[in-house]
Amino acid sequence: ASTQNPSISNVTALAQGTYSLTVTNANGCTATSTVAVIIHPSSLSVQSPTSDFGEGTFTQKASNFVNATNKVNSPANVTYQAGNAINLSPGFEAKTGAVFKAEIGGCGN
Repeated sequence: ASTQNPSISNVTALAQGTYSLTVTNANGCTATSTVAVIIHPSSLSVQSPTSDFGEGTFTQKASNFVNATNKVNSPANVTYQAGNAINLSPGFEAKTGAVFKAEIGGCGN
């Protein structure tokens, strides 16, 4: 039997990890490969002060929405990626010297 494009219903971040895939052709020959599966939440809330960024490079992803009320301090480099919208609510601040980028749509969200 052939199963292509398998899916998991009601998946959570607990299902992410490294998976192995073994393929067997009609002659009985097999090949195995591994793939890392990362599950992004449907929505993400980034709040101050627990989600403030100060140093380093960070990417926060959600398949639908990101809502941010946090601070991006210098010299942090922060990117938010969402499939539909990024809401920078009151309290959000990208300080002088910090790099902040918001990306909506595209591949891999």
